[in-house]
Amino acid sequence: MNLKFLPAAICLPALLLGGCVTSTDPTKVEDDFGKSVRQMISAQTYNPEAARTPAPVVTGLDGVHSEAVLKTYREYVGNPEDVQQTMKIKVAE
Repeated sequence: MNLKFLPAAICLPALLLGGCVTSTDPTKVEDDFGKSVRQMISAQTYNPEAARTPAPVVTGLDGVHSEAVLKTYREYVGNPEDVQQTMKIKVAE
């Protein structure tokens, strides 16, 4: 190897590796990272205070009565035999 190229052979890799160094300071993009997600979550929250102050427990429904309501619902709601007439929908003439 020619000694004339030795300084260039040492400095060139050092300069190229210097381009790979990153800063520890966050960039403008990293500062806002996740901001849109947090904004959408807060926009979708109806009542942000609900988690801190939950509503009182619903009272007043009798256990026997609610069991009868649930039994009736499961037996009769959605029976295909109860449908009297088929529904017809006209899309175009």
